[in-house]
Amino acid sequence: MIRRQRSLLEHPVVRTLLFERFLLTGSAALAVAALAMRRVRLSEIPRLMDWRILTLFFVLTVAVELGKASGLFDRLVAAVVVRARTRSAARSPHSLRRRSPHARKVLIISSRAA
Repeated sequence: MIRRQRSLLEHPVVRTLLFERFLLTGSAALAVAALAMRRVRLSEIPRLMDWRILTLFFVLTVAVELGKASGLFDRLVAAVVVRARTRSAARSPHSLRRRSPHARKVLIISSRAA
Protein backbone atom coordinates (compact mmCIF):
# COMPACT_ATOMS: atom_id res chain seq x y z
CA MET A 1 0.00 0.00 0.00
CA ILE A 2 2.83 2.41 0.83
CA ARG A 3 4.47 1.78 -2.56
CA ARG A 4 1.20 2.55 -4.29
CA GLN A 5 0.88 5.83 -2.36
CA ARG A 6 4.44 6.79 -3.24
CA SER A 7 3.88 6.07 -6.90
CA LEU A 8 0.67 8.10 -6.77
CA LEU A 9 2.53 11.06 -5.21
CA GLU A 10 5.20 10.82 -7.90
CA HIS A 11 2.63 11.09 -10.68
CA PRO A 12 3.15 14.46 -12.48
CA VAL A 13 -0.51 15.50 -12.30
CA VAL A 14 -0.85 14.69 -8.61
CA ARG A 15 2.49 16.35 -7.87
CA THR A 16 1.43 19.53 -9.68
CA LEU A 17 -1.95 19.67 -7.96
CA LEU A 18 -0.66 18.96 -4.46
CA PHE A 19 2.60 20.86 -4.37
CA GLU A 20 2.44 23.60 -7.01
CA ARG A 21 -1.26 24.43 -6.87
CA PHE A 22 -1.86 23.92 -3.17
CA LEU A 23 -4.24 26.88 -2.81
CA LEU A 24 -6.39 25.76 -5.72
CA THR A 25 -6.42 22.16 -4.50
CA GLY A 26 -7.30 23.23 -0.95
CA SER A 27 -10.11 25.47 -2.17
CA ALA A 28 -11.56 22.67 -4.29
CA ALA A 29 -11.34 20.25 -1.35
CA LEU A 30 -13.17 22.72 0.91
CA ALA A 31 -15.86 23.26 -1.70
CA VAL A 32 -16.40 19.51 -2.11
CA ALA A 33 -16.47 19.07 1.68
CA ALA A 34 -19.09 21.84 2.03
CA LEU A 35 -21.24 20.11 -0.57
CA ALA A 36 -20.71 16.66 0.98
CA MET A 37 -21.65 17.87 4.48
CA ARG A 38 -24.67 19.67 3.03
CA ARG A 39 -23.59 23.07 4.31
CA VAL A 40 -24.28 24.43 0.82
CA ARG A 41 -26.87 23.15 -1.61
CA LEU A 42 -25.95 22.77 -5.26
CA SER A 43 -28.79 25.10 -6.23
CA GLU A 44 -27.31 27.92 -4.04
CA ILE A 45 -23.95 28.01 -5.79
CA PRO A 46 -24.93 30.34 -8.68
CA ARG A 47 -26.27 32.91 -6.19
CA LEU A 48 -23.12 32.71 -4.06
CA MET A 49 -20.74 33.19 -6.98
CA ASP A 50 -19.56 36.73 -7.61
CA TRP A 51 -18.03 36.58 -11.05
CA ARG A 52 -16.52 40.06 -10.80
CA ILE A 53 -14.44 39.12 -7.77
CA LEU A 54 -13.46 35.80 -9.31
CA THR A 55 -12.39 37.60 -12.48
CA LEU A 56 -10.37 40.06 -10.41
CA PHE A 57 -8.62 37.22 -8.57
CA PHE A 58 -7.89 35.51 -11.87
CA VAL A 59 -6.39 38.67 -13.38
CA LEU A 60 -4.30 39.32 -10.27
CA THR A 61 -3.05 35.73 -10.26
CA VAL A 62 -2.03 35.97 -13.91
CA ALA A 63 -0.33 39.32 -13.28
CA VAL A 64 1.66 37.96 -10.34
CA GLU A 65 2.73 34.88 -12.29
CA LEU A 66 3.83 37.02 -15.23
CA GLY A 67 5.71 39.32 -12.87
CA LYS A 68 7.49 36.38 -11.28
CA ALA A 69 8.37 34.83 -14.62
CA SER A 70 9.73 38.09 -16.06
CA GLY A 71 11.87 38.93 -13.03
CA LEU A 72 9.96 42.18 -12.51
CA PHE A 73 9.70 41.70 -8.76
CA ASP A 74 13.43 40.99 -8.43
CA ARG A 75 14.26 44.21 -10.28
CA LEU A 76 11.71 46.15 -8.23
CA VAL A 77 13.15 44.92 -4.93
CA ALA A 78 16.69 45.72 -6.12
CA ALA A 79 15.63 49.25 -7.09
CA VAL A 80 13.95 49.81 -3.72
CA VAL A 81 17.03 48.57 -1.86
CA VAL A 82 19.31 50.89 -3.85
CA ARG A 83 16.99 53.82 -3.24
CA ALA A 84 16.75 53.07 0.48
CA ARG A 85 20.54 52.95 0.72
CA THR A 86 20.95 56.27 -1.06
CA ARG A 87 18.21 57.86 1.07
CA SER A 88 19.82 56.66 4.28
CA ALA A 89 23.19 57.92 3.05
CA ALA A 90 21.60 61.30 2.25
CA ARG A 91 20.33 61.57 5.82
CA SER A 92 23.71 60.94 7.40
CA PRO A 93 25.16 63.82 9.45
CA HIS A 94 28.04 64.24 6.98
CA SER A 95 25.65 65.06 4.14
CA LEU A 96 23.95 67.83 6.17
CA ARG A 97 26.97 70.09 5.77
CA ARG A 98 26.48 70.26 1.99
CA ARG A 99 22.81 71.27 2.19
CA SER A 100 21.24 74.69 2.58
CA PRO A 101 20.24 75.81 6.11
CA HIS A 102 16.54 75.30 5.31
CA ALA A 103 17.13 71.74 4.06
CA ARG A 104 19.18 70.94 7.17
CA LYS A 105 16.35 72.17 9.41
CA VAL A 106 13.76 70.10 7.54
CA LEU A 107 15.94 66.97 7.72
CA ILE A 108 16.60 67.44 11.42
CA ILE A 109 12.91 67.95 12.19
CA SER A 110 11.87 64.92 10.08
CA SER A 111 14.53 62.71 11.67
CA ARG A 112 13.32 63.68 15.17
CA ALA A 113 9.72 62.86 14.21
CA ALA A 114 10.72 59.40 13.00
